This record gives sequence, structure tokens and C-alpha cells, in this order.
Amino acid sequence: MPSSSLGLGTMQISSGLAYVFPFIQDTQMTWFAIIAVVTVMYMISAMRGLDRGIQVLSRANIGIATTLLLAMLFIGPTTFILNVLITTLGDYFSSLLSMSLNANPYEGYRWTRDWTLFFCATWISWAPFVGLFVASISRGRTIREFVLGALLVPSLLTFIWFAVFGGAAFDLQLNQGYEIAAETANNVSTGLFSVFAHYPASWLLTGVALILLAIFFVTSADSSTLVLAMMTSRGDLTPRHIESSSGVSCSLPWRRSCWPREDSTPSARWRSPRPCPLRSSCLCSVTPSSRPFGMNTPMSGGPPTAPAVKISCLPTR
Repeated sequence: MPSSSLGLGTMQISSGLAYVFPFIQDTQMTWFAIIAVVTVMYMISAMRGLDRGIQVLSRANIGIATTLLLAMLFIGPTTFILNVLITTLGDYFSSLLSMSLNANPYEGYRWTRDWTLFFCATWISWAPFVGLFVASISRGRTIREFVLGALLVPSLLTFIWFAVFGGAAFDLQLNQGYEIAAETANNVSTGLFSVFAHYPASWLLTGVALILLAIFFVTSADSSTLVLAMMTSRGDLTPRHIESSSGVSCSLPWRRSCWPREDSTPSARWRSPRPCPLRSSCLCSVTPSSRPFGMNTPMSGGPPTAPAVKISCLPTR
């Protein structure tokens, strides 16, 4: 399902490019080209890590999204949008329970199947990625900060986002006489750009929206890549090797040292070993001594003494 979300993003980017540039056709070759370019972008971002890659794009994403949101709020029908926000907030909280339990048995199940179940499955499939990613970037935060930053603020911004762009579209449909609903039903991917076409500076709004879609695509993909890399590297928060294949990324195994390097004297003793980060069997070698030894138990402890210069361990599985 994460791949389906990214596929929908690819289709919307392609439709937007074809809408703005007539010489670009919305075909499968365009989709493949977009996927190829974005794949390179998100792999570079993911391999640069959280601070130098994902964080930079995420901050740029927030800045561009806020700019587009404020531009639409003031260019569009501001009063109507604010009224939509207040009304829909009230409708949401008053109808939350009934809407959550409504399966539409008297009207057929098409809406429930095509929208409710589809998006519920999408959110459930994204939950492991988002949960692990948010947990990895929330180290050192309090529970209050986590709830505020991961639940309340994003939910409030989502309400505002839908009210601004949805309110702008409703005003065109209900008050201006434009058939936005019919245009969107004809091609869902171009619905946003159809709305922009009826407001000033439509080309600028469309260009910013395309950039924003591409960055959203990249940040979603590279966060998933990072989480998959952490999973396949046994929980390492900074995986050094990430491999991508058909939008699914995994990390490559690498060497680790189960114990710190010892003094250079042959009579050096073992320090208290730290738990092996691999939490698996290890095959360890002692140098310059020629006494290799094997250990098939989890590395939660070690011999009390052993003459060694350096101890290196490799996982046996």
C-alpha cells in the first residue's frame, strides 16, 4: 500500500506536468521517467541521513506548503474558507462516531469500498513505517511534546489544509458557476490544477504545487527507505548502506565490532564487553594472537580475561 500511495503521487505529478506543459503527455513513459528521477532523489536524501538529507527536505517541504496554503487563503475567498473551516470542524466532531461506524448498507457499498476501506488499509500499511520513523526522530522528547508534535498539530494542519483548498473549490462550484466537480470526476489527478486555473497567478500556484508534490514524494519514500534499512540492519538508527529495488529499499550487512579495541600490549585484559548490537551468534578472532575462538551464545557477556591486542567479531547468521 505505501507503493500505491507513491503511485498515486506519480500520476498526479504527471497530470500536472501535462496540464502545464502541453508538449508533455500523461503516459506510462512519463510515469516511469518521474519514478526514475524521484528514486534517485530519495535515495540520495536517505543515504545522507536524517540531519543532512531528510530533515533538510522536510523543512523545505513545510515552508513551501505553508506558502502555498497562505497564498490560496488570501487569493481565494477568505471569508468563505474560514466559514467552511469552522462548519466542517463542528460537523466532524459531532458526527465522528456515526461516520466511523457507517457502512452504508442501504445505499450500496461502493463508497465504503472505494474510499473508507481503501484509505483505512493505506493508513494501516503506513503505520509501521511512520511509527518507527517518528520514534527514531523523537528520542529525547517528552510524551507531551510527542503527542503535540505527532498527533495534535498535524491533525489541526490537515483540517486547515482541506478547508482552504476544499473551500476554494466549493466556492467555484457553488457560487461562481464553474463545473469543478465534473472536471475532477473526469480526471481526479488534475482536480487541484483545475481549481488553480480559475484564480490569479494560476501558473505560479501550479508550479509550486508540482514542486511540493515532488518533495512530498521524496520525503515519503526516503523515510520508508530509512525505516526498512533500520529493520534490515537490526535496529541501527544510522544505517550506512541502503539499497533500493523497485521502490523497496533495504540495507546491506556490514561488519561490526562486538567489543571495543584493547590496548596494544600482549598482556592487556578484556574490558567489560558491551552487549552485541547484532544480538546474534558471533565468530570472533583475536589478533595478533593466532587463537581464534567461536561463540554460539548471544553476546551478553564474555570471558573475564584474555590476552589480546584487538578483538573483531563477525555475525555467523
